[in-house]
Amino acid sequence: MQTEIKLLTTGNTKAFEDLLHIFKEAFEMDDPLIPGEEYLETLLRKKDFLVFVALQNNTVVAGLTVYVLQQYFSTRPVAFIYDMAVHKPHQRRGTGSRLLEATVEFCRTSGFDEAFAEADATDAHAVNFYRKTKYTNVVSALQFTYHTNKILPG
Repeated sequence: MQTEIKLLTTGNTKAFEDLLHIFKEAFEMDDPLIPGEEYLETLLRKKDFLVFVALQNNTVVAGLTVYVLQQYFSTRPVAFIYDMAVHKPHQRRGTGSRLLEATVEFCRTSGFDEAFAEADATDAHAVNFYRKTKYTNVVSALQFTYHTNKILPG
């Protein structure tokens, strides 16, 4: 089955919403609120946010989101691959690899310094996936999250 990789642009909110449903299932999210079409359209208009999807028979089967980050020691941006998921029936068929390769190639031809992705160390599936790809290096890091909408004990 032929897989098409597509960068979503304005007017592609339905495909973006379909991807959010894949994320919801893949990340085992209870019941996140999916923003309305107007908000998704606003995101697709941004130059510092990219959405790539893998389509089979015009159906979204995988996708990823990218935040474009500006640097201060270089004039070239970097791409932070924030979320990536493949719908379960399409996993382990090379779809995720093709999606990642196409995204990295887009970044290369668009003048990005680099693209990077993070995986939770306890998420063996994600770690194994990224280890099979053509990455340049691995950095071990800890992420510290500050929830700004919750009162923390102190």
